[in-house]
Amino acid sequence: MLKNQTIIFLDKYNIKLESSLDEQQLIDENIILKMLDLLKLTKEDVVLEVGPGSGNITIHLIKQAGFVYAIEKNSKYLPLLFERTKEYKNLKIIEGDVLKTNLPECNKIVSNLPYSISEAFLKKLQWYPFDISSLIVSNSFLKILNAKETEKKYSRLSFEAQLFFNIKNHIKIKPTSYYPNPNTETNLITIQKKKPKNFVDEVLKEFLLQRDKKTKNALTEAIIRSHKKHNNVFTKNNSKKLLINRNFKLNLDKRVARLTLKNLLTIQKLLNDLYLAETP
Repeated sequence: MLKNQTIIFLDKYNIKLESSLDEQQLIDENIILKMLDLLKLTKEDVVLEVGPGSGNITIHLIKQAGFVYAIEKNSKYLPLLFERTKEYKNLKIIEGDVLKTNLPECNKIVSNLPYSISEAFLKKLQWYPFDISSLIVSNSFLKILNAKETEKKYSRLSFEAQLFFNIKNHIKIKPTSYYPNPNTETNLITIQKKKPKNFVDEVLKEFLLQRDKKTKNALTEAIIRSHKKHNNVFTKNNSKKLLINRNFKLNLDKRVARLTLKNLLTIQKLLNDLYLAETP
């Protein structure tokens, strides 16, 4: 039984689990196999695993995928991981914080995602090319991702997630699938990059990827980049003329990362008025 195996490994390496630090280990083999089944793995796939912990997912991954990168922040798990996977040559274990590490090239991602980094990791995936990601997230986080604009839970995170990704909920996971049992309900989801449904969505994506820029500069650049994708010559002057005299009702010197949901909806409406949601 995977729970007993996990406890034996943890005891062998004197690893104490901290529930407050999201260190619950997935011990339900059926859930693990379902996670990987959703990825439709082949020997051509290069997979990134975030937070392998005791290696219960990792050991299945390396048997199915061509190559696996496993990024683990907590060094206490490393001796255990190296011991469990020493027979396999198609795995590279990387010690580091996934939010601060340059991610290796891969086409698929899997993670029993720590609740505390879920939002930050999802935002990092906006930049990162991949085919599909199979993730376990908290039920409360999933509700925010899928919230409708008319609902109270709808937030900037909802706006960005629905702009960049197709998110599909597959199953709710029982607390008994973990050791120790979490206090939070969790769900298994898949995430794939979403193609923009119109030109405005394309501009918004380019705009949000420029998080450290001032709004006025990021918007100008986003319009130029989006036109360029369709082989349209559109200069900085063209872009500025398009935006001049528009009533944004927000501070254009504000950094993109600091914009509120209300600010983003204002920009979206402005772009819709400008472009009438032309299909790219």
